[in-house]
Amino acid sequence: MDVPLLFGRYLVRHGKIKESDLTNALALQKEVNMPLSVFALENGFISLEDFKKILRLQKEKALRFKDAAVELQILDEESIEEIGQKQRASLTPIGNILIKRGLISSEELQSELKNMQAEMPPKP
Repeated sequence: MDVPLLFGRYLVRHGKIKESDLTNALALQKEVNMPLSVFALENGFISLEDFKKILRLQKEKALRFKDAAVELQILDEESIEEIGQKQRASLTPIGNILIKRGLISSEELQSELKNMQAEMPPKP
């Protein structure tokens, strides 16, 4: 199985950013992009009390957030999918972080995205 080349790694390989720039940008991305559980809480999909119940069950049974929420009947699969779609739409891509940090320009970002796509093998 081929592992897809991630954009940040592509930029490092092509000398557009340094490894340390990528590491720092990824750390910042992790801070600004909320996990699904926190997103659900912060956006009113679940109460604080339900959030705590889910966390307890996650810890107790080593479950993922969605599995614990469904098991507790706090959320159903459809609701989790809806929350997930909204969470994904709110994520800050690594390219935007690199632009905000002044490591690449908007134009470079667009150009490098096109270059990376051109280098990718066609999907079967």
